[in-house]
Amino acid sequence: MRSSVKALAFVLVFTLVAATFVTARGAEEVAPDEEVAPDRVHTSRMGMMETDQSAAGRAAAQFAELVEEYTEGRYIVDVYFNAALGETGDAIESVMDGGIQLWWNGISWYENFVDDFKIFSLSWAFDDNEHLARFFETDRFQVDMKNQLRAVNLEMIGHHAFRNPRNVLSRVPISGNADLQGLLIRTPPQPMYVRSWKAVGANPVQMDYGEVYTALRQGAVDAMENPIDAIHGQSFQEVASHYAETKHLLNPFAIVMNRDMWLSLSSEHQEAFLRAARESGDYHVSIVGGVEQEIRDIWTDKHNITFVEMDIPALAQMVQPFAEEMEAQGQWTPGLFNYVRSLTR
Repeated sequence: MRSSVKALAFVLVFTLVAATFVTARGAEEVAPDEEVAPDRVHTSRMGMMETDQSAAGRAAAQFAELVEEYTEGRYIVDVYFNAALGETGDAIESVMDGGIQLWWNGISWYENFVDDFKIFSLSWAFDDNEHLARFFETDRFQVDMKNQLRAVNLEMIGHHAFRNPRNVLSRVPISGNADLQGLLIRTPPQPMYVRSWKAVGANPVQMDYGEVYTALRQGAVDAMENPIDAIHGQSFQEVASHYAETKHLLNPFAIVMNRDMWLSLSSEHQEAFLRAARESGDYHVSIVGGVEQEIRDIWTDKHNITFVEMDIPALAQMVQPFAEEMEAQGQWTPGLFNYVRSLTR
């Protein structure tokens, strides 16, 4: 009898402990993060190709500071500059998988993942940053294209860091449009970039950014292209001295976040990240113009760079038949190119 009582008591105690454990586990699984760990600090990594001293690097650093401020220290963003987390293509895939939480880079890169983003890699599709800003306000971008990114697990939280236009730096003389014929120009591994340059007669060479300095110095390529501040930040002016102002792309910086992380944020913290992205983009715009003039002065005084104005309307006209052909092939949503061009003023 005594053994039976002991056994019954043991069963009751075990059942009570087990029930308490299950209840605690259930509460842990369903309770919001704020209730379980109100003081927990979340640290995320954001990478970029640019240096910390570039205009983009300074703006990215401000983004991190603003996130920490607007989330009252709940979210910390560690920024990794100068490709410390890898080259852009691989890094974006890592953001999709969650290995990296955020990435700062030119918006055209997403053509490798979403077809409609090829429009940002089409040379001379946009006339200027004002034209681009008008497009950003449309449902075609805000709804359709952002949803296309969400389908590959990316949330674009910022696209406000407008840049100086991309131009060509060459080690061989360029005096006008005709000199683009056969020019061995480095391009990033983005199909529309390559095809756009072929459309104006150049000979594009796909190459990782980290290899470009040596390739220019050794003559493996004739030229590369980028905004002037990005070129200067990597000291390419040391190995090439002809700057052709093609203004072929605008390619503003965008910030993407792993979508799973985005969905884990409270609405308050989502707004904090969006606000930080907007304000750091505006900061970038406020400094990048002054940076351009400083660089031009340095290049003139110390590097003897030759600046060449190109016939941009003629180049744009050369690309238009190519753009129409790409649309006919289904490279992006039908009507997108004409819609973009309809927003010109």
